Amino acid sequence: MKALELVINREAVVVNQESIKVDNFLTQQVNPQLMNLIGEEFFDLFGNCKVTKVLTLESSGVPPAIFVAQKFGVPLIYARKQTNLSVEQDYSLSHVPTYNPQVTNRILISRRHLTPNDHILIIDNILAKGDSVLGMIDICQQAGATVEGVGIVIEKSFQEGRLKLNQYGFRVESLARIASLNNNRIQFLRD
Repeated sequence: MKALELVINREAVVVNQESIKVDNFLTQQVNPQLMNLIGEEFFDLFGNCKVTKVLTLESSGVPPAIFVAQKFGVPLIYARKQTNLSVEQDYSLSHVPTYNPQVTNRILISRRHLTPNDHILIIDNILAKGDSVLGMIDICQQAGATVEGVGIVIEKSFQEGRLKLNQYGFRVESLARIASLNNNRIQFLRD
């Protein structure tokens, strides 16, 4: 998506060869015009799928996912990273590794919000190692819901996330695919 790539080039900050900071338009400060375009693009890509709900992970996935849900005219649900232990029995739970090898996030979704009748489109802001998306897929599978596909706003193609998801046979569509972050430059992967 050319408009997204232009914003990334203009506003993203390369932290190192593995990390990019997108808080100026995607995570902390949100560009609603860009989010609207992202919603339209994902609707164009997945509009032929039977989608009953859009699923994302709190909190950075919520801005693009809400625009996608609006385009589909379906509810947005998001996996929470923590909850009160006294209500945990009401949730489907998955454990997601983080960049820090000693830390694992618990992600949860109320069982009332996912059913075997649901067809889910997963939206995530950044795909790196794929663990967050696999955690959301795990929760969908626990509920018996069907995952129709995975929409990624920014993919770091030099990491193994897509490979992991492809091994499980999930359709993955990324709007901007970064090939490398070398020398403070963002190089995009061209299909």
